[in-house]
Amino acid sequence: MHDVLPPENPKAHTNPANGAKLCSKPACHPGANVTFAMSGANHLRLMVKRGPALHSIDLFFRILTGGMILFLTGGVALDLRKKVFSKTPPRSGRISALLTSLSFLGMVAALSVAAFNQVLQATYLFAGSVGILVLSYLVYFALRPKSADSVQAMRHYTRFDRIHRIQHAVLMVSFIMLISTGLPLRFAQVDLLHRPWAFIGGLEGARLIHRIGAVTLIAVWLWHVLDLLVRWKRQGFSFRSWTMLPNLKDVRDFIQTSMAYVGLSHAEPRYDRFQFRQKMDYLAEYWGVPIMVLSGFVLWFPIYWGNRLPEQAVAVALVAHGWEATLAFSAIIMWHLYNEHFNPDNFPMSKVWLTGTLSREDMEREHPVELERLDATEP
Repeated sequence: MHDVLPPENPKAHTNPANGAKLCSKPACHPGANVTFAMSGANHLRLMVKRGPALHSIDLFFRILTGGMILFLTGGVALDLRKKVFSKTPPRSGRISALLTSLSFLGMVAALSVAAFNQVLQATYLFAGSVGILVLSYLVYFALRPKSADSVQAMRHYTRFDRIHRIQHAVLMVSFIMLISTGLPLRFAQVDLLHRPWAFIGGLEGARLIHRIGAVTLIAVWLWHVLDLLVRWKRQGFSFRSWTMLPNLKDVRDFIQTSMAYVGLSHAEPRYDRFQFRQKMDYLAEYWGVPIMVLSGFVLWFPIYWGNRLPEQAVAVALVAHGWEATLAFSAIIMWHLYNEHFNPDNFPMSKVWLTGTLSREDMEREHPVELERLDATEP
């Protein structure tokens, strides 16, 4: 397709003067102009390797993703260590907690090995960790401790209304659609990830499902923002209605929790309506969704944006989209699922996303400050 001539040669197909003609062939990128051709949008990974600016952006996202994964997995590992070996066993029992810990370590090892392209070994490790997790479920249901059965202990408190539960369900479905169809594109060199595409019509089917998931994600995100604004107005434009905003108590809680993890403090924080872990999880979406949406639209219509944006814009979108997706997937697996479901105090699953309520026992453990406030306002 290209003559073996240097790009500086006016006759070379790769010369900037000839780039648009070459790229806009019907079999390649019809409609492309010279801006798109010089953007490298048709060979994005080569652009990342060759351009110092793009390489720096790629390095930034690599460090951000790797650092956040280390931070989150370190927090989970310390939490597991404390709960498995504490004097008071966790609610799920010490054996189930120990098996959950082994499963978590197996998943971390699988992701670490996969990062070095050892896909077969990573598959075995991941399958083994899932097997240990299933075993922990069996042990839990065989040995599960009896909970208090008093009327007061069985009382439930509303945490999420129906609208929030529907929003969560839609977000979950869209996330699964995006990850299951996007990761095989992100790691195109891994043949193992391509096999599920056979059930959805190959690459074209995966693209269609990915875009449906993207539109769904945008819709539920906008719905949630509108819901926040409505609640804000109803409460006199008080930011107290935005209960997921971080505050100084969250900073103090994080410090106290960290001290408890390393043995410098025996007392853990008394949490209010939301813990700092939940706020971190929540705010990650408001960091991630705009990046994913903006970069995703550029990649969805590369010729349109490649013709209009600066040369490196499309390549930047590829870097940001791929690494942010990797971070989101890792955070959901390692942080969200652990804190809400695989945590030994919540295992085998927190039902709040289904019922919208927490028992008094859960409130006393997870949100004692809010519980005291609710008790004080009762007649």
